[in-house]
Amino acid sequence: MIFWQNHCPKLFPWNMIFWRFMSGKISLCCIFRTVILLISGSRKTLKKRKMNTIVSGNINKALFVDRDGVINREKDYVCRVEDFEFIAGVMEALKKVAVLGYKIIVISNQAGIARGYYSEEDFHRITEWMRGEFRKKGVEVTDVYYDPTHPEYGTGKYKRVSARRKPAPGMILDAVRDHRINLQQSALVGDKLTDIEAGRRAGVKHLFLVRTGHPFRDEEVPAGVKIVEDLREVAEKLKNIE
Repeated sequence: MIFWQNHCPKLFPWNMIFWRFMSGKISLCCIFRTVILLISGSRKTLKKRKMNTIVSGNINKALFVDRDGVINREKDYVCRVEDFEFIAGVMEALKKVAVLGYKIIVISNQAGIARGYYSEEDFHRITEWMRGEFRKKGVEVTDVYYDPTHPEYGTGKYKRVSARRKPAPGMILDAVRDHRINLQQSALVGDKLTDIEAGRRAGVKHLFLVRTGHPFRDEEVPAGVKIVEDLREVAEKLKNIE
């Protein structure tokens, strides 16, 4: 009995149980069942507290940004600097977003790698160039996440279903873990409904669909998603959210 008093002091009146057992009013089997239920409930409570601690520890807000069609002009499988064309106003817009306290995180499907059109090394080179161009304008891109797979048209190791490829939320969830992102204070901007779906699945609160990239019909856009012209309008709307 001393063991249970030391380990579960506030879960149940152990003194009363002990005396009821000694007087024959409660069976040993009943005591064991009670102990098991209490321990099980304690474990669930501890697990819930741990999860709440993790969530409450996510203190940063982010703007998740698709690349092609949002940052640069939509072209077929951009992998060279000479083919990379920044959309007008992108630099200024993301600088305003950064001033508002948002981390800038790029999330991009890169099916061109899966199809064999260019390599991961090619993607890393153009990514570092892009980040350098932003840096020249005073914009720090916090991180860039990409998925190089395609479930149908991929080749070799790249032909598979991926939990990171949009519309799956994996890249966003990786960023949440890596940068302690609070999704309820964050936003996502894309040019395709698959971008929006990834944000919705991850739990991003503010979702924006831009007209600068892939064409879409307004009636197809889910309720709650804000349709905007470009990143400049996103920056203005985020300012009003503040």
